[in-house]
Amino acid sequence: MKAAPFLALSLCCLTAGQGCVHPGGEKGGLVTVKASADEVQKAFSGRRFALLVGIPRGGDEHWQPLRFARKDVDDLGAVLQDPLRGRFASVEALTTPEQTTRAALSAALVRFAALATQPDDVLVLYVSAHGTLARDARGELERYHVTSDAEFHHV
Repeated sequence: MKAAPFLALSLCCLTAGQGCVHPGGEKGGLVTVKASADEVQKAFSGRRFALLVGIPRGGDEHWQPLRFARKDVDDLGAVLQDPLRGRFASVEALTTPEQTTRAALSAALVRFAALATQPDDVLVLYVSAHGTLARDARGELERYHVTSDAEFHHV
């Protein structure tokens, strides 16, 4: 499945006018953020949806199994659903071979994208799976996600 550029995971930082750079100009360290209760409430006002995909094993034996793909999805899902941490309205996990074929993932992405109907809604797509490079129909080298039904020699 070709990686869709619009489905990148983004991390938002509420800074209330301050940048997310260490005061000394270096990376790292804590950044103090001053925000009113109203600003914090607004940051949490959007609905949150997550689609978590874990593909531990492909149908083609040439793809090496991934030991922690399902565990990654389970662990992240637990955090996102936790009312004290993630507070996500919906977390869908796809980990079985039937759920992670190219066709099934394409349909899930369409359903997932349709959830965002309000400007403050947040969508998180997480994928724990193999990726590979292959040439497209024009001969250009492209990146692809390896779905459970991907054939090693026919990406």
